Amino acid sequence: MKKLFTICALSAFLFTACDDDSASASSDEPVSSSSKKDSSKSSSSTAKSSSSAKSSSADDWDDDEEKCTPPTIFGLAGEEGCSDPDTLSSVKRAKQCKTEKDDKCEYGTMTDPRDGKKYKTVVIGEQTWMVDDLNYEMEGYKKGRYKQTAAMHACPYGWHLPSECEYMILMEAIGGSDVASKMLKSMTGWKEGHNGVDAFGFSAQQLSDLDDTYFWTSNFYSDLAITMWVEGDEDAHTTWWIRPTCEKYPVRCVKGYGPSDVGVERSSFKDSRDGQTYKTIKINEQWWMAENLNYESENSFCFYDNPSKCEEYGRHYTWAAAKTACPSGWHLPDTTEWNTLINLMGGKDEAGKILKSTSGWEPGKRYRTARKGDEIVRVDTIPVVNLDKYGFTVLPAGNAHSVFGLEGILTEFWTSVEQGDSLAIDMMTTYTDDSFVSAKSDKNWKLSVRCIKDE
Repeated sequence: MKKLFTICALSAFLFTACDDDSASASSDEPVSSSSKKDSSKSSSSTAKSSSSAKSSSADDWDDDEEKCTPPTIFGLAGEEGCSDPDTLSSVKRAKQCKTEKDDKCEYGTMTDPRDGKKYKTVVIGEQTWMVDDLNYEMEGYKKGRYKQTAAMHACPYGWHLPSECEYMILMEAIGGSDVASKMLKSMTGWKEGHNGVDAFGFSAQQLSDLDDTYFWTSNFYSDLAITMWVEGDEDAHTTWWIRPTCEKYPVRCVKGYGPSDVGVERSSFKDSRDGQTYKTIKINEQWWMAENLNYESENSFCFYDNPSKCEEYGRHYTWAAAKTACPSGWHLPDTTEWNTLINLMGGKDEAGKILKSTSGWEPGKRYRTARKGDEIVRVDTIPVVNLDKYGFTVLPAGNAHSVFGLEGILTEFWTSVEQGDSLAIDMMTTYTDDSFVSAKSDKNWKLSVRCIKDE
């Protein structure tokens, strides 16, 4: 088995090329549209048949293209990839469906409406995956591989680039990371006979210029991003490797809506009660206020009782006050309405990155762990990058129980759902990671409010 922490091995890797647009992942300015948003346009692709793209060699890149700089962070495992600690423990084990003599996997096909290419799909546990590497031509794509910045928007509508957590769910379903490489690799085509058993029909192919293969995830940190690393060794441990976003690797899409499926409109709303005007944003079928509510009512407060903080963050409300604070035609969202938004933003492990404002938050660094022998150790910290991709602009407004605090650290929004006599559900995101999750708070706590328009 390969060792994950051999630093000198980095120099042996062949790095794919960077084009001129290989800057760090950045927020695309959304376009006002009531239709679903395609983040990229197909180039001259007219192929209508098989979607499978052969892995390209490093020699295929143009000689004048600038080479990517090797990452300074390496050998990272994904033991902290899911924000909810119960996510992996609740994964049901998938039943092996493929052997050398028999194949009973649940396959299907999907056609990419953008270029007519067909892809084989397979159900593994509760997830549906593309069996073929994506082959949609766009800026940042070349010969079956994508820069990570392109990969973020490459999957067709109804599919998305998997997060690290979604790959971890896949690995858990097929027996864990210690056997995942063997289970995911195709039965043929790997060097030196290091083929897999392809027990679930995923059929990972070896990259032609490397001994392994990498698949981009949606988790990125400035100019670095996480890949799922399937090693060429026969029984190798499958783990995570940080790569520069300008390198090009294959993409496997997983079924489900993601940030690339979002249609956006913008408008404004004037509250007739006090004359304040709020930015509003329609994200698919939901109209949200794009600013925190700032209507003065009983049991609403300015942070530190400072009126300038109300102008910056809106007011903080007790749960009882929040229930009636939204203007006519709008209401305090319930958990279902919040989760609809969060799922469109890539799920609870990714939505914070997409929705949080690009300024005001404390610099966030989260620890990453790696497997070293039989131990899990901390190896570094990685900066948290906020995108505010669609202008929802979640601010680090803090909260208050008896006193205000945690400004720049977190924000919490009340929902309309209560939990018994003293608690209610809120939605929370912090400076430390990309998540946007539910929590329970005392009804007397003072939290922010985002109103959603009545249907």
